[in-house]
Amino acid sequence: MESSSSSYLRILVCVFSALMFFTASAQSASCNSQTLPANKAFKLCADLPTLSSFLHWTYDASNSSLSMAFVAPPEKPEGWVAWGINPAATRMLGTQALIAHRSSKGSLVVQTFNVSDYRIQPSNISYPVSGLSAAVVNGSIVIFATWELPKGTTTVNQVWQVGPSVDGGIPAKHAMAPANMNAVGKLNLLRGTAPAPGAESPSPSSSSSSPPASPNSGTPSSATVAVASSSLLGFVWVAVAFSVLDLIR
Repeated sequence: MESSSSSYLRILVCVFSALMFFTASAQSASCNSQTLPANKAFKLCADLPTLSSFLHWTYDASNSSLSMAFVAPPEKPEGWVAWGINPAATRMLGTQALIAHRSSKGSLVVQTFNVSDYRIQPSNISYPVSGLSAAVVNGSIVIFATWELPKGTTTVNQVWQVGPSVDGGIPAKHAMAPANMNAVGKLNLLRGTAPAPGAESPSPSSSSSSPPASPNSGTPSSATVAVASSSLLGFVWVAVAFSVLDLIR
């Protein structure tokens, strides 16, 4: 009887621990749970629908200034990540992009690219940008920048992407998987709406757009506290369970 009870309780412990782990993992896959480098805080954030990407931003409508941080894991450690604004449409061609990667010396660099064709080169872009920098956080590259947008801007066409490598400062071609092809959509800078999967493709062939996904508020502490609380509760439960096991023995 004691052996049966002990085995049953052990099973419960394992199941509950697994549930707590997966719950914490799911909650951490959100922009709200991300911790950006010191002194970097934004009012809004959104979980972008493809490429495990996230966008954090603060928009000052009084001067049309967009401060942002784009977070995405490169396809490979030596790869690149990019985020940009297309002034004309939700597609890759025409995008005014920021691309971050490691230089030949191993340091992170951020370059501007006017994606006017498929043979891209570092070039000036049509928007004034400042504060360009990059960092690595938990395996993802983070691009920081402040954009000066045209007066009265409330919505932009955003394009994001990741790639496998960089050769001589030139990003290699990205994959053509659905996740890459759908890495585009509209972003409402005031309300924070971001696209859902199925938005127009950045490639020559496009697909129809889908309804926007709901954004997250710029309060990363709430999700972080929720994850920490869930994890703490799980550890307490496991400790109690093993104490009961000792009593049964």
